[in-house]
Amino acid sequence: GIVGRTEAVGTLLEASARAQMDTESSHICLIGGTAGVGKSYLVESVKDALTSNGWIYLSCKFDLLMRNQPLVTIASAMEIFVQQLINVRGLPDGFDVDAVIASIEQSLSASGIVVLSDLVPSLRVLYRSVFAHVIMDDSEDDLNYVVAEATPDEDDGDDMGISSANTLRNRLHYLFGRLVEAISSVEHPIFLFLDDMQWADASSLELLLSLLVSGDHDDDNTQCLLVAGAFRSNEVDEAHMLSRYIQKFEEAMSVNVTSIQLDVITKSATHILTSEALLLPLRLMLSTLSHSVTHSLRSHSYDSWLMKIFFAIACQRSDGYGTSMM
Repeated sequence: GIVGRTEAVGTLLEASARAQMDTESSHICLIGGTAGVGKSYLVESVKDALTSNGWIYLSCKFDLLMRNQPLVTIASAMEIFVQQLINVRGLPDGFDVDAVIASIEQSLSASGIVVLSDLVPSLRVLYRSVFAHVIMDDSEDDLNYVVAEATPDEDDGDDMGISSANTLRNRLHYLFGRLVEAISSVEHPIFLFLDDMQWADASSLELLLSLLVSGDHDDDNTQCLLVAGAFRSNEVDEAHMLSRYIQKFEEAMSVNVTSIQLDVITKSATHILTSEALLLPLRLMLSTLSHSVTHSLRSHSYDSWLMKIFFAIACQRSDGYGTSMM
């Protein structure tokens, strides 16, 4: 496990176990913390444990500069999965590719596949026969309209336009939900990691809310999904759009919300981490060397402290246990 993060790892794994056993509820694990504290690293550290237990691991990362392209980020996770189906790799052991491909086609129908293919282009490759027989209409233009115009708080006075956009948005949400149901199962649940949620656009958050609140949980259409969302809690105040959606998740009776707050790693944990990285006895961690590396680790991101430690190793090999290397 990750030094100093044993409890957080345990909480995340417990959430995954609940999601796999309790298919009558939706599940989301919200991970807060400042930039560089290790939120992404925490989630990535459980990937092997999840995939070895049959989970389908999907991930995507929101970008502030991409907020003008709604839904593209979440769709990118599905795009990678469809590519895995096409190439038959990166999937958990025992995954029945042919059965899932057939399930998707049955759940979405030809028209649904056509609509989603604008966001998930590899569907056109996976279902060539569908596109060979479908007469293309204005579905793509409709989809572009709903993605661009149908935001939850929209109010421009055009009641008919809003009604049309909402209808199209609801259709898109329905199709995404059917896609998740077709892919996931108790044996192979979906773990969807959404990173940097503080930059998520309104359309993506509305889609996420729909997946969690409106997902079917009956015996015929089981949605087995755990969403893990990481965000910079110091950048999300009560007025932030994400806060409003977190409140909606928490108020929904059908949604099981798990919260993890990551703080700066403790000094004792940094001593252990530095000791293991430098292959030195723990007792030497009270030296000036340890204090230098420890300060770097506690004040920088995980990527930054690795660079500091490699520098420390180089200095140790050339100068011994010096005090002027940081």
